[in-house]
Amino acid sequence: MSEGNESAPAVDSSFEWGRTSSKTLNYGDTIIVRGAACTCTEQGVRCDVGGHGFFISADRQTLF
Repeated sequence: MSEGNESAPAVDSSFEWGRTSSKTLNYGDTIIVRGAACTCTEQGVRCDVGGHGFFISADRQTLF
Protein backbone atom coordinates (compact mmCIF):
# COMPACT_ATOMS: atom_id res chain seq x y z
CA MET A 1 0.00 0.00 0.00
CA SER A 2 1.38 3.37 -0.85
CA GLU A 3 2.19 5.88 1.85
CA GLY A 4 -0.02 8.97 1.98
CA ASN A 5 -2.90 7.36 0.11
CA GLU A 6 -5.94 8.46 2.09
CA SER A 7 -8.55 6.67 0.01
CA ALA A 8 -9.18 3.03 0.89
CA PRO A 9 -10.58 0.45 -1.50
CA ALA A 10 -14.05 -0.90 -0.87
CA VAL A 11 -14.44 -4.13 1.05
CA ASP A 12 -15.06 -7.11 -1.21
CA SER A 13 -18.03 -8.63 0.59
CA SER A 14 -18.46 -11.30 -2.08
CA PHE A 15 -15.24 -13.06 -1.02
CA GLU A 16 -15.83 -16.34 0.81
CA TRP A 17 -13.20 -18.82 1.99
CA GLY A 18 -13.70 -22.38 0.76
CA ARG A 19 -15.67 -21.58 -2.38
CA THR A 20 -14.92 -23.80 -5.36
CA SER A 21 -14.36 -20.83 -7.66
CA SER A 22 -11.30 -18.66 -7.17
CA LYS A 23 -10.46 -14.99 -7.64
CA THR A 24 -7.27 -13.43 -8.91
CA LEU A 25 -5.73 -10.41 -7.22
CA ASN A 26 -4.02 -8.49 -10.02
CA TYR A 27 -0.84 -6.47 -9.50
CA GLY A 28 -1.76 -3.22 -7.78
CA ASP A 29 -5.08 -4.57 -6.45
CA THR A 30 -5.98 -4.52 -2.76
CA ILE A 31 -8.59 -6.60 -0.99
CA ILE A 32 -9.79 -6.01 2.57
CA VAL A 33 -11.04 -9.03 4.49
CA ARG A 34 -12.05 -8.77 8.16
CA GLY A 35 -9.96 -5.63 8.59
CA ALA A 36 -6.78 -7.00 6.95
CA ALA A 37 -5.69 -5.19 3.80
CA CYS A 38 -3.76 -7.32 1.31
CA THR A 39 -2.05 -5.74 -1.69
CA CYS A 40 -0.58 -7.66 -4.60
CA THR A 41 2.60 -6.37 -6.30
CA GLU A 42 5.07 -7.91 -8.73
CA GLN A 43 7.33 -8.51 -5.71
CA GLY A 44 4.70 -10.42 -3.68
CA VAL A 45 1.67 -9.94 -1.43
CA ARG A 46 1.64 -7.70 1.66
CA CYS A 47 -1.13 -8.00 4.25
CA ASP A 48 -1.47 -5.82 7.33
CA VAL A 49 -3.76 -4.54 10.04
CA GLY A 50 -2.67 -1.32 11.74
CA GLY A 51 0.94 -1.62 10.56
CA HIS A 52 1.42 -5.25 11.64
CA GLY A 53 1.28 -8.15 9.20
CA PHE A 54 3.29 -10.16 6.73
CA PHE A 55 4.84 -10.14 3.28
CA ILE A 56 5.01 -13.31 1.20
CA SER A 57 6.54 -14.11 -2.18
CA ALA A 58 7.92 -17.10 -4.03
CA ASP A 59 11.34 -16.75 -2.40
CA ARG A 60 10.77 -15.15 1.02
CA GLN A 61 8.34 -14.35 3.81
CA THR A 62 8.58 -11.77 6.57
CA LEU A 63 6.52 -10.69 9.56
CA PHE A 64 6.30 -7.10 10.74
